[in-house]
Amino acid sequence: YQISENRDKLGVLAFGDNIPGRKSLLTIGTRYDWPILRGIFNKALMGLTPAQLSKVTDPWLKGTVGGKIEIDADEQRWLTNHSETTIRASMEPWPPVLYMQDGRARGIAVNYLRHIMKSLELDLTFVEMPWKDTLPAIDKFEKIDVVSSAANTPARRKIIRFTAPFISLPQVIFMRDDARLISGLSDLNDKTVAIEAGFASADHLRKEHPNINLLEVENTHKAMEAVS
Repeated sequence: YQISENRDKLGVLAFGDNIPGRKSLLTIGTRYDWPILRGIFNKALMGLTPAQLSKVTDPWLKGTVGGKIEIDADEQRWLTNHSETTIRASMEPWPPVLYMQDGRARGIAVNYLRHIMKSLELDLTFVEMPWKDTLPAIDKFEKIDVVSSAANTPARRKIIRFTAPFISLPQVIFMRDDARLISGLSDLNDKTVAIEAGFASADHLRKEHPNINLLEVENTHKAMEAVS
């Protein structure tokens, strides 16, 4: 998606190979002091029918989807106590999962959250911030209440309540079209790799592949610009 939407800026980039054994399992994360909301979110995700799922995961399909979430007494009490609360969700640019277009939040994760909040009759707003500020903000219960999309890691579980994964994405190596074919991580030893600062994949490479030189940048678009 990034390449097709920014071909004029990024030039010609090529796919290398999928990283063996590595996928991005994306979840929704809630404030650590809101474990009940995490449970409600899990029920909402598990309750999606195939027809609803096809609509939620298509960021360009207009319209809303129905559906009912079966909640227990404790969850209903939490919802009642927060009925006047606007839930603040993070918005860091990562299309097609999360992005802003014409002043409106769009993307796969955005549609999941909008569907869930509509079902729960809760108000939702998206707060734009770079990824590097997202985890500190939710750790302090400041600015956001929900991380719209994140990988579940042991370090992050200390500050965030994660739902079950809602989407699985392969981790792929991108390279310049005129570069030598890269078929795996071992081919990147002693090379410089642009990667998003704070992403779980950066932590993995730093720990498991110390011979790769990491150039940490603000977001995926800037990583692709660095390669192009």
